[in-house]
This record gives sequence, C-alpha cells and structure tokens, in this order.
Amino acid sequence: MDILLFPPTSTNLIVGTSNCGKTYLVQHMLKNFKLFFPHVSHLLTDPPPHTTTNDSFLGLSSSLSHQGGGNRFDDEQEEQEEDVFINIYVVHCNSKTPRWPENFPLPSRALKLTQLDIDEFDLNMVRAHSLVIFDDVSVWHEVITTTVNVGSHHIPLLAVFVISQSIVGTVHYALTKLCHRVIFCCNTVNALDAANNILRKQVMDVELRKHLQSILAFCHKEKTKFLLELNNLATFPTTFYGFSHLNEMKEGPFPY
Repeated sequence: MDILLFPPTSTNLIVGTSNCGKTYLVQHMLKNFKLFFPHVSHLLTDPPPHTTTNDSFLGLSSSLSHQGGGNRFDDEQEEQEEDVFINIYVVHCNSKTPRWPENFPLPSRALKLTQLDIDEFDLNMVRAHSLVIFDDVSVWHEVITTTVNVGSHHIPLLAVFVISQSIVGTVHYALTKLCHRVIFCCNTVNALDAANNILRKQVMDVELRKHLQSILAFCHKEKTKFLLELNNLATFPTTFYGFSHLNEMKEGPFPY
C-alpha cells in the first residue's frame, strides 16, 4: 500500500472518550512502525546502519534543521546512542493515568522510547527526527502548542501526536486549526460529535462534507478509527481527505 499516512513533521490530534483505544492506537503504530512510517523503515535494521544522522535521511531539506543551538548532545551521549536513529518521547499529561510498560516492544534497536511527565518535558531535550506523543491531555500546556506549531517543523520532528478525550467546547479545539489531521475514535459518541462539528465548521465543500459524514457514520457502525485530513502539508501533500480502520492496519499484503 503506497500511502504515506504520517509524513515528516506531521501533527496529529487523537480524540475519543476514556478507554476507547486512543493510546492503544498509537502503541499499535509503534509496533508496526514500518507500516505507518515507511519513509524511515530503511533505518530499522538490527543492527542499525552505522551512518551519520542528518536531515537528509528523512528527505528533508537541511534548512529545516534546528537553528542556533548547535549540537545539544555531547560526544559521550552520541556514542551511547549511536544505534538510535529515532527517539520516541511519551509525555504523560495526567498523573492518574498509568505509564506504558517498561519493556514496551519496539520493532528495532534503532528506536528508543523515553517516558516523562509533562512538567519534565522540554523541547531543548528533543533531537531532530524524534516522535513526540502527548498522552491523555486533560489540562492545556503551552509546551504542547509550541511543539505542534513550532517544534514539529523547526527541529524538525518525525511526527507529533496529541491524545485528548474531548475537543468540542474546550481550549483543545484550537488544535484543529494547527494540526494537519485529526483521528477520531468513532466507537464513541463524543468523537463523532467532534467530527461532525469540525466538518460543519471547516469543510466548505458541501458534497465533500456529506461524503465524509457518511464515512464517519460507517466508521461509527464499525467502531473503528478514522483519520481526517484538515491541513495538508505543503512539502508532503497527501492524496486523500480521510482514512479509516487505522487500528486494523498491519504489516503484510493489503487488503487484509
């Protein structure tokens, strides 16, 4: 399947009520990393290729690299992490939610997962081409806006995911104007309400809106996940408005 669901620097908002599978979806993506991020799959060999990590391996212009800060990691750290090409930061935004398993299974030694609380997270610690996941955002934090709006393309990051229970009538709704796409857990009514709210306000083409609403209704019946493209990346334009059944995708022949 030749579709790039999450191109470099993409920002993504995941919406649904508690225990509907939001975090599980992201974990599914990480376990099937090559499927969801095929543009960096060549780095996920064991052992990883011994090459210099730079902007070119993602096909990004070197002008997008972080400016002015120089190398933020000393030689000792670089030596320790020479086999790590992609860092994954799981930022926990709710102290009451459990952390991911210590031995979370990643498909390659080229991936490194780090968990920390929101008050510990600082963009200055993030290496270029990292993946940042804000899990269970219940209260808004300025660093989330900065990561989505600035860090994603200026560091640059591989992708950003913001996991939230609700966006309708909350400050989180502003993210729909900043993020490139929203993923709805259509097995929940509040996600369906959020999707229809966004379609009414942000999709001006009446026929396209009706078509997307019919797909949402189908996804609700199927109790699956639906990705809605809101703001296309100019550097990596996608060829679709929506994509369903993300939680059922897996490596292997397509369709399943």
